[in-house]
Parts: sequence; structure tokens; C-alpha cells
Amino acid sequence: MALIKCPECGKEISNKARACPNCGMPIIQDDNLSLEASEHGIIICRKCGYSIPANHKYCDNCGEKLGNCVEIIRNDSFDIDTLDKTENTHLQRVLLDGEDVKFIAKGTLFSSVGILVCTNIRLFFLNRGILYGGIYKEINLRHVNSIYKKNKLLYSEIYIETGASVIPVLNVKKEVADSFVRSVNELLRKSLPMV
Repeated sequence: MALIKCPECGKEISNKARACPNCGMPIIQDDNLSLEASEHGIIICRKCGYSIPANHKYCDNCGEKLGNCVEIIRNDSFDIDTLDKTENTHLQRVLLDGEDVKFIAKGTLFSSVGILVCTNIRLFFLNRGILYGGIYKEINLRHVNSIYKKNKLLYSEIYIETGASVIPVLNVKKEVADSFVRSVNELLRKSLPMV
């Protein structure tokens, strides 16, 4: 048995360990896996605790279907802490096959607190609801004419313009609103046909 250093805390641990017993950091054994994981983020399988790149659909160790569990993805595109257990559960239910979450922002739509989710296919607002969540508004990315933000004293407001209406999402953290609008605009630019 060889000892390796944990990349997070520096403590020496067994090379066969899946996670550091000191800090809980997942240990990736395969060089190809670590290269792939650095590009896409890492998912920790809930069933066996194995580290898998976020773009994989099934666990490489136990075969469990991973789905789009945003609660455990480790990347910088959105803040995991903004989701509570109920929101995460309902989000997983409404995601379609092949749909990837690009960004999440917490805000208020029509006096209802929830999350605004941008995927590679659509934008939707999922409210928290007492018993269950519901999509108040869903917009296909092809129908979004523009998205912009207005900064207020404490929070920002995100406005989504479609051909028919302007949808305001209020009380969004300023730094989250900046990143959300930038991410959606990048997706819109990529989806536009080249002229």
C-alpha cells in the first residue's frame, strides 16, 4: 500500500482511498478521469461515493444512473448552496433527457420565491411551493429576444424579453445576476445562425 497526499488538505492517505478521511475530498485515481473531470466538474455517486466526471450518465463503479443531480456537481457555473433539498428534487424531476443546467439564480417572479434555471434548451422559473414545485414560466431559448439586468440598491432585477412580453425576475443577488445574464447571452449567441 502506497501513500499519497490529499490535494485539498495535504494529509497522507492510502492510494486506494476514494475520499480523504480528513477533509472528505474525493480522490481521483485515473489520470484520464482527472483530465476529463477538470473540464466538466465532478459528480460523487450517492450510492457508492465514487468520483465521476459530470458529463457521465452512469457511475463507472456501480452502474447507478446519475441524472442531472445539480446538488453535487462541483463547478463554477452556479452556486450549489442556493438550492435547498426541495428545489433540487423538483429540479431533477423537470429536467429533460439531454438537458444540461448551465446556470441557476434565486429570485422572485410574480411574488413567488424560487429559482430561475437556464439550460441548453430553455429558461424556466421553478417556485418552491409548500407541497410541490411548479414551473410558473417556461421559455424556449429560441423565443428569447434579449435578456438584461437592472441593478437596484441591494439586489438586481433580470428582465427576459420574448416576442410577446417582458418577464421580470426580481431580488436576484447582483453578482449572480451578472453571471446569469452573461451565460444566457453566450448561449443565445451560440444558437444564432451565422449571417
